[in-house]
Amino acid sequence: MSAGSKTILFLLLILMIFFMLSFSFAGRDALPESRHFTLEKPAEGVYAAIHNDLGGFAICKAGNIDLGDRTVILDPFICPTAARDLKRQAEFLTGRPVSLVLNLDPHSDPIGGNQVFIPGAVIISTANARAYIETHFQKDLDTQKETVPGELKIVQDRLIRASGIERFELALRESEYKALVDAFPEIEMTLPDMTIEGPMTIHGSKRNIVLVPVGRGHTTGDMIVSLPGDRIVFMSDELFVKRHPYLGDGDPESLLSSLKRILALNPRPSPCRDTVPSEGRIRYER
Repeated sequence: MSAGSKTILFLLLILMIFFMLSFSFAGRDALPESRHFTLEKPAEGVYAAIHNDLGGFAICKAGNIDLGDRTVILDPFICPTAARDLKRQAEFLTGRPVSLVLNLDPHSDPIGGNQVFIPGAVIISTANARAYIETHFQKDLDTQKETVPGELKIVQDRLIRASGIERFELALRESEYKALVDAFPEIEMTLPDMTIEGPMTIHGSKRNIVLVPVGRGHTTGDMIVSLPGDRIVFMSDELFVKRHPYLGDGDPESLLSSLKRILALNPRPSPCRDTVPSEGRIRYER
């Protein structure tokens, strides 16, 4: 090889290294995207992760709150795949690891991603929620592994002929079943580390959050998270907006009583400004 050829080869190698480094550093400046959800920002440092209806695996809504000195995740989705994206985005946005995970509802759709945050984070729920997870999670998972693949095929067959609202509902169910099938090889029960039976305030350098168990409503183990300084409340499955609530483990009258107690936490003239439900759009008050 001539000296000129060696020089050209050397320059090409330098250019390749330069472009590789450029792409690498550029990637660090951009929020990692996810096909499973999109982010809404009710306030600076407060994010709601909204399920992508076009085939995402999130299913429920999650939250990401920057306390200033700690990063908090609420309801980390139904499966580890979506939860990993949630974790990456939270750590990118706050510049620190996630240290607290809050399970507001003991059903599988908001807790399937718990394991992604362990070790490193403390998981908190109500005492009733932890008991429910310990009793039901593995049993429900074993049943789902047997039934969901067949149910997924039935839903996909019905989708071919469906239209309108039926198609929307079937597509959401298809996403749920696909998320479960995706999770089956790796998902495992990850119990909360800490439980509460009454309100608890977590103080941060930027904001405080208040964890409030609400008694029986959607289930017997629900809690909400209030951000008094931002006038925002994360409601989990205590609130469905333009969706029919699931009450298989709850009670309609108790849910109504729970909602009245929640309203009493924010008496006029200082009402909640924004409410973040598990299902449906965020309710904004300006």
